[in-house]
Amino acid sequence: MKVKENYFSELSEQITNKEKWSRERFVVFNHEAGTGKSRNAHQIIGEKTKVLDRRVLYVQRFIKDIKVTVDFINQHAGKKVAVSYTSEDTRKVKVKELLINRQVICISHQMYIQICKGEHQYLVNGRDILIIDEYPDLLEKIKISSSEIGQLWFECNKWNVPEIGEWALILRNLKDEKSACTQEMKFMDFSENRFRLAKLIKSAIGRMNDKRTDEYKGILQKSIHLLENGGYLFEDGFHTFDGSHQYSHLKNNIILDANAAFDYRYKLCDKFNVREQEKIYDYAKDTLHHIQVKTTKKGIQKFNEFAQEVLGKLQIEGKNGILFITEKANVEKLRDEIVQFFSEYGSSIEEIERRLNCKIGIDYFGNIIGVNHYREYDCVVLLKTPHYDYLTYTSTYHFYKWMNHQPVDDVKLFKHKEVEAIRRSTVAGEMYQAIKRVNRDNSRRMDVYVFTDYQEAVDLVIEQMPNIQYNKEDLGEKQNSGRNYDKTKREKSSKSEKAKTILLEAKQSGIEMMQKLELRNLLEIKSGGNLTKILDKLEAFIKEHGISHTGQQIWFHDNLRDPDNKDDLTESA
Repeated sequence: MKVKENYFSELSEQITNKEKWSRERFVVFNHEAGTGKSRNAHQIIGEKTKVLDRRVLYVQRFIKDIKVTVDFINQHAGKKVAVSYTSEDTRKVKVKELLINRQVICISHQMYIQICKGEHQYLVNGRDILIIDEYPDLLEKIKISSSEIGQLWFECNKWNVPEIGEWALILRNLKDEKSACTQEMKFMDFSENRFRLAKLIKSAIGRMNDKRTDEYKGILQKSIHLLENGGYLFEDGFHTFDGSHQYSHLKNNIILDANAAFDYRYKLCDKFNVREQEKIYDYAKDTLHHIQVKTTKKGIQKFNEFAQEVLGKLQIEGKNGILFITEKANVEKLRDEIVQFFSEYGSSIEEIERRLNCKIGIDYFGNIIGVNHYREYDCVVLLKTPHYDYLTYTSTYHFYKWMNHQPVDDVKLFKHKEVEAIRRSTVAGEMYQAIKRVNRDNSRRMDVYVFTDYQEAVDLVIEQMPNIQYNKEDLGEKQNSGRNYDKTKREKSSKSEKAKTILLEAKQSGIEMMQKLELRNLLEIKSGGNLTKILDKLEAFIKEHGISHTGQQIWFHDNLRDPDNKDDLTESA
């Protein structure tokens, strides 16, 4: 589907019009995933360098993608205006000198985080526009464990800092007092003795010059963060974050993030101004199959059995490509299970792909945002609920409350309203980004299989995909094939009559096309030849209702949005 020409006009205006600029806040654009927000941003930057003298710092998640970005910007500029800068370049003095004259510098998220800590300031000096592709996560969690508290206590005299014993005793007593709270994270702000203890610890660090004290000094440095920021007492220690990370701003600050409208992190801080963009794609032809199952290690005790059940749920025939997404630790296990399941088609993924005439991709959460090489696939299978540990959600809440100088609460697990909102939107964001790796231009009929018991996250994903058809079942139940068509009026009718009813219901649902395999499953016919006989018998009925079939697809002409495509199909039917 072609994106409207003016879809990125507001972004272009924000980049070029100084009256729109903001020094203190990020302007966040949530152009829909798959519409080409990054590519269009590169084009705007490149073309505007011809007429405007703007100095841009462009930030993206992965180093491996930076060269492509640089080449694309230079292509649209008509000359070399952009250059990449990575950690390897930080040791090259001449490279730093060359940066001054470049209109556009492209760096990674990790390099931007270092800038936010006060490093590499030559990258921002004299620059006008900061553009960050995807959410910039500055959170760096810090933990002081029980064993480290013990180390502070036992070694304070060894390193000639006996006053640290007081700090170790405070931590130990707090931990002993609150140890019974297993379902609640208790917030400690240390306000009563904060400044005195911080001064004491900084003084101790300054007196420790022996290299053998580095580990001990590291615990003391983490203690300063705990005192200055406060922290949560939970399970085996105290949890806080590195407070030296502060968002670095230029004259004009922009974030590009398709998840921004529903990502709760943007609502936690007044540094973000989300400019919501309209949805471009309609997903009426697509189906999200939600299979209710716990995907935790306890919920899935035998991954091989779970994988075989998953594969048994899928409709392969007629698919161009299927992307499986799991956790990193299970990638190779899943590959083996796929080979075993399709062993009659070959002994390797490559051979099975050739025999099925269907690409098979296997990837994992944490490795897929921004990935485009699955764009021609038309099916995606999520075999894991992409949770972080709960402390990550709590620490995110703490980080932004601290940044906004707002009070921080104790957190009951799975009960705290704001922490739960962070968890829900973060999980949904990972799911949505995974789904949008396939069928990028929305030109095909797509099937999405989501194996999870996190209904709230699934609901949030569905909201991002207007009109998508939604089926739900439990993993142990018999598969509910198709689109929840009413079966009651065709139970006793012949196969031909059932086929008529199914085709009319499908047409009335507004879809453009359905797979013949889906019709076969609904009719409970194993042989493709038998389905052909039924369709031949219904030839007059099919023509009368504006239906045709070609290859492995059945088309509903009255529902087609492209008139030219309608004519082509009529001729080929």
